[in-house]
Amino acid sequence: MSLATFIITPLELPEIRTTIGKFLGRSDLVQCLYVCRAWHASFLPLVWSTLSILSEERFPAVEAFNSHRHLIRNLSYYIPLWRVYKSPYCRNVSTLHVYCNWNESPVIAPYNQLRQLSITGEKAYNYYDYTRWKLPDSFRNLSSLELEDVDIEPSSTDDVWDLCTGLKSLSIRRTNIARLPDKSMRFERLEKLALLPRSGHSFEQQLEFITQCSSLVSLEWDRKAICTSTSTDNFAAHLAKGTWPRLCELRLRNFYPSDRQLGKIINGIQKIKSLDVDRGKFGKSIIPEVLVSCPQLEILIAGEVTSEDILQGPPWVCEQEFGLRDNGTGSAARIGLQLGKGLEYLVTLKKLRHLHLGHRSNCKTKADAKWMLDNWKSLEFVEGPISHGGSGWSLMEMVQARKIWCDC
Repeated sequence: MSLATFIITPLELPEIRTTIGKFLGRSDLVQCLYVCRAWHASFLPLVWSTLSILSEERFPAVEAFNSHRHLIRNLSYYIPLWRVYKSPYCRNVSTLHVYCNWNESPVIAPYNQLRQLSITGEKAYNYYDYTRWKLPDSFRNLSSLELEDVDIEPSSTDDVWDLCTGLKSLSIRRTNIARLPDKSMRFERLEKLALLPRSGHSFEQQLEFITQCSSLVSLEWDRKAICTSTSTDNFAAHLAKGTWPRLCELRLRNFYPSDRQLGKIINGIQKIKSLDVDRGKFGKSIIPEVLVSCPQLEILIAGEVTSEDILQGPPWVCEQEFGLRDNGTGSAARIGLQLGKGLEYLVTLKKLRHLHLGHRSNCKTKADAKWMLDNWKSLEFVEGPISHGGSGWSLMEMVQARKIWCDC
């Protein structure tokens, strides 16, 4: 027997084909089905592992769906289109995204393997009329739940909170829920919480719920309630006494903290890696305190950061989304990322990795881009509009030549 009979190529191994297939798009995977029977067997589960039925232009025939629905792991669908399939149960789905109209309640099949569930409703013309949802009894293995523009049926409120005690991730965005959980409940497994309710719960009630989540690693909070100075102080006090010892990502929406309150918040979360206070105006005393108190900080986003603080302080250790105010003139104009308009003042940002270009602060010339590349050696990602046409494409080429990811 010839030795060549025993020689196989890597693509003859099913494991190699499956690994390669994970990096291919759906159209490429479909093409692979037609190579041979062996390839068809390897790539078919990958073709069907993720199914999105959100547009009338793209969804499979009923017969094909019925034959392959056992292969579906990640499923997204818009309810009116989903009705085409009379018996749409997919027993192996682990991730489910449901999009629905405002005037209907989503009825979701009992997916026993489901780990991640996302329900997105549709806001009607009437601000108070949202998609209504009643929790089924079968979602007891969930680890992640996301609700957006949804009204929780009052009869399901207690069941929803009972379900949440076993979650690792919970997101409540523009969602109405009749009442927050009982004070005796504990959410010890919850690591990631986004609490952006529509209305109806006081700041103190929301804070009480958050204190019941002692294992939080990430918190995004839009208070949507009247917040007094005392309320913010109470939140800072919980941070200071270690209510959330693992917290390293904090995003505060529609908070207007003073420098004193920002100082308390910062001192209470010294392990913070990402701090986003979109309404916070960081005064002179706060920037040095951030640098001293938050040595692990990687991302800082604020309503305003003054150029004077950057000039006077030590080199920043954080990524920075630019929204700078020039104190020298007293104006509130943004400093442009252009030479001669403020760019040269940012030379101390030696460890800058993520650059966000606002519409009024985008670089214009090759000299601007060259200055950034020469002075910001750690730059990894550029986001926002770079001038197009003429020198614009040259700027993108310069950035990409340094292997910097560009989303422009």
